[in-house]
Amino acid sequence: MERKPIPVLSSHHWQENEIIFAYPYTDKKIIRICRDEPLYLEIEIVDCGEDVTVAVYADFPNAEKKTTWKSLPMEKISDGRYSLTYAFNKCGLFEFKIKYSKDNGETWFWDSRPSKKVFVDPPSMKSLRVYTFIPTVSGTISDWKKKLVEIKELGFNAIHLLPITKMGGSESPYSATDLFDIDHSYLAPNDPGDGLTQFESFVEEAKKNGIRLFVDIVVNHINPESNVAIKCPDWIVKDSNEADGFKRAGATHNDSWIRWNDLVLINYKHDDPGIKNEIWNYFYNYVNFWATYAYYTGGGLRFDNLHSSNPDFITYIAEHLKEEYPDLILMGEYFSSKEEFYKNVPEWQLNLILGNSWEYKAAPMIRKYIMDIHAQAGLEYFLPLTTHDTGSPAQEYGCCCSTPPRYLIYALMGTGQTGIVQGTETGIEKKIEFIGRNGASPAPGKKDYRDFLIKVNELHAKEVIFHEFGNIQFVDNGHNSILAAIRSDIAGKNAWLLIANLDIHNGATVKLNQKNFKLPFTRFKIINIITGRELRVTDMVFDFFIEACETRIFQIEEC
Repeated sequence: MERKPIPVLSSHHWQENEIIFAYPYTDKKIIRICRDEPLYLEIEIVDCGEDVTVAVYADFPNAEKKTTWKSLPMEKISDGRYSLTYAFNKCGLFEFKIKYSKDNGETWFWDSRPSKKVFVDPPSMKSLRVYTFIPTVSGTISDWKKKLVEIKELGFNAIHLLPITKMGGSESPYSATDLFDIDHSYLAPNDPGDGLTQFESFVEEAKKNGIRLFVDIVVNHINPESNVAIKCPDWIVKDSNEADGFKRAGATHNDSWIRWNDLVLINYKHDDPGIKNEIWNYFYNYVNFWATYAYYTGGGLRFDNLHSSNPDFITYIAEHLKEEYPDLILMGEYFSSKEEFYKNVPEWQLNLILGNSWEYKAAPMIRKYIMDIHAQAGLEYFLPLTTHDTGSPAQEYGCCCSTPPRYLIYALMGTGQTGIVQGTETGIEKKIEFIGRNGASPAPGKKDYRDFLIKVNELHAKEVIFHEFGNIQFVDNGHNSILAAIRSDIAGKNAWLLIANLDIHNGATVKLNQKNFKLPFTRFKIINIITGRELRVTDMVFDFFIEACETRIFQIEEC
């Protein structure tokens, strides 16, 4: 009889409250960095003596971009304090723990807290100015290519492209009958290429113009007359109360349930493992198919109605997508609690969450919302002025003249990602309806905000300070209609004063008190970057009268 070997247990000693973490290991649940910036960890070990070996045990990628668990030694910077700087060459989700030894590695003491997650984003995500493009009112693909030049001139570097797959009878782009075919209404009649060939020429043109594509993906539901529902009816959730036996999708709005008659739910929880596997493979291939085009342009995918999607399937496709397309940006229309965000954002490797900025109408609400966004360093929000699902700025905020102050707020007081919907630049009064094969774009509104958008977008592109977290201080004393904020770097040497009046009818005066400023100097000049005028500030309290919907952008320089 042969005796099997007895495994050797290595000693793991767990320590509580002995390891103190400095930046960025705080109470935040996720550490977020971009691939072009190194991770810096600093810790203090309490009462451990001088001869201590400290290491980070992590699955960080190696030089060949392979994820392997390894011990990374930390450098001693003073008694009890140690640091590590690590440069990531790959995007994705990684983990680490801290361990230390008092006997040169014979015995290790491990931090008893759960391992920390590091979420590494693509560098392209830092500065996104997204133009939501509505294909159903924009002519053929040939017309779309011409529109790219205008979008680029406005200073937008990305397009959110609503679904362009073949539509059903409702003519909604979100109710596809074929997930791999282009709707016939988008095809240029004089172009001999098929739908995908024509679309690929548009993708090439977008890349040539430096515009990233965010392709809208719908995995939660499909048209009841789609090829999927017809050929594979057992893939659809059943409902005996429906004439066709398919359960309809829907959404909650203002505490009431809206039923979508043209959408049936995909059954990702099918009882038969074989059929379940077929469903998952088919819809992953659909996501992967369109991800190829988005990735080619340096863009990403926008997941429609993510909060209603099957979480296990989202985890599955995110893991596989990030392996094949490591720099692909994943954005989710995901409305949930912060607790759910902190749980699912790293698990789904979700780079961006669609914010609900349009729901905050009054200045005090927006001020609180912006501060809350800046406090969530582990989460990244896309903060658009409106969306294709909401009303236009005129409908949401009372007048299209609300466009400049609100765009300034979300572009320059946010954390780096913002955008508008097609038509906003020309002051349309009513939103563009994206349902229906409507052909050419509707007539422009009576206002022209293109010059303003260009100026703000140029500043947004140039100044990294507008892409950072926690570097904002509101100095408006809680004004009811005016937001005034300072964005500055740590040293305060690069600082900006931003002012926006949200009142669409009345001008108002905002008083600024230097006691509320956190700047390393008290005498400074502010330069209006729109007019070029300079104002030297020597008084402790100074004020501005701001007309209705007026904006001011000042660069602050020490005198």
